[in-house]
Amino acid sequence: MHLECKVIWIKNIGNHYLILGDIVSASYTDGVFDKELIQIIPKTLPLMEISRGFFTSPSEVVAVDRKEVREKVNKELEKLNVKIPKKLRIYEKLRWSEE
Repeated sequence: MHLECKVIWIKNIGNHYLILGDIVSASYTDGVFDKELIQIIPKTLPLMEISRGFFTSPSEVVAVDRKEVREKVNKELEKLNVKIPKKLRIYEKLRWSEE
């Protein structure tokens, strides 16, 4: 995928910069995104930065059933008597979204 942007502003946020831009052009290679424009990882094998200049590429792609994970986490939190503060419940819904 390629995005060409016109820079609107750049802000120093500690040891990184946050760049805001308007997209002026976009393109992608056919066959590397599904019908919902989600990247097909086994086809693209993206290069990802782990930390401080160390990079990796997936050698194996693992699918995770988010509903199953959410249920297991919630059971463990319940066993430990951990209550999620009301403020964070909205975040929890977003984080575990099936979309």
